[in-house]
Amino acid sequence: MMPEIDGFKFLDELNKRKTLSPVIMTTGYSTVENAVKSLYTGAIDFIPKPFTADELTNSVLRGMKYLEIQNSIKSSIKQKDDATIIYVPCPSKYYRLGYSSWASIEGTGSILIGATDLFIKTIENISAVELVNVDEEVIQGNACAYIKDKDERLHPLLSPVSGRILEVNEKIIKNKNLLEKDPYFRGWFYRLIPSDSEYEIKNLINCSSDRM
Repeated sequence: MMPEIDGFKFLDELNKRKTLSPVIMTTGYSTVENAVKSLYTGAIDFIPKPFTADELTNSVLRGMKYLEIQNSIKSSIKQKDDATIIYVPCPSKYYRLGYSSWASIEGTGSILIGATDLFIKTIENISAVELVNVDEEVIQGNACAYIKDKDERLHPLLSPVSGRILEVNEKIIKNKNLLEKDPYFRGWFYRLIPSDSEYEIKNLINCSSDRM
């Protein structure tokens, strides 16, 4: 709601200029649609008002780490160092919400969701994972889990889709290394019954585009 240009047009302009500066979107007009559109358009995070100092600080810290990773990628490309793997992108058949969470549609119609390797790498030294319970509802663009770092900072994972949780992956609570070693397969967070996957998938980025 800025004069002359809104946040989405601002993101579009950054994309046209190929500016890598990470953008955190915040607004008093907080809706799920705004959150999802922000991440789809290129923001790395969305913080609804009112927010706490800790929420903003944690988001900025992830943004700084995100920029550090992007600069490392640029450096490896410039040096033509193909052997350097900075982070592992989502499998091509997956979908992602911004850079943070992914969704994988199973043959039964259920959906697995989890955190991307890039998101995990913006959180240094994970100490704990806080998950919600079976039968609870998660909403696209809202926090569905929290990842705690060594400094006790909580980092919310925004759910890529809405739905009712069928199964919680308790293994990542007992073995946090699964998140770092195998985030797309054994390190999933929830299996859920989607509320409206046909509509919500359109709001996600097809991971096959990451390999073009």
